[in-house]
Amino acid sequence: MKNSFMILLLEWNKVLKQLAEGDKVLSVCIMPQNVSICWNSTYNMLKFAYTYRDAINQITDNQGLNLRHCIVTEVEWELVK
Repeated sequence: MKNSFMILLLEWNKVLKQLAEGDKVLSVCIMPQNVSICWNSTYNMLKFAYTYRDAINQITDNQGLNLRHCIVTEVEWELVK
């Protein structure tokens, strides 16, 4: 667990670079967090997630990262939209 954040961050950057080689150019940044005392933080987080949905889907599909429990379904993406 100690180095899991760094592993995920490296994989995130790799996925964004792969998407940039295609037709999707996304800047390398980290998802904003939901903060209970900031009224629009949930909106900012969901807006970011929808913009970066291809990268999020690739990260959660990677079995080696143990994030399969975080897969977002098409119905959930429609709700976010």
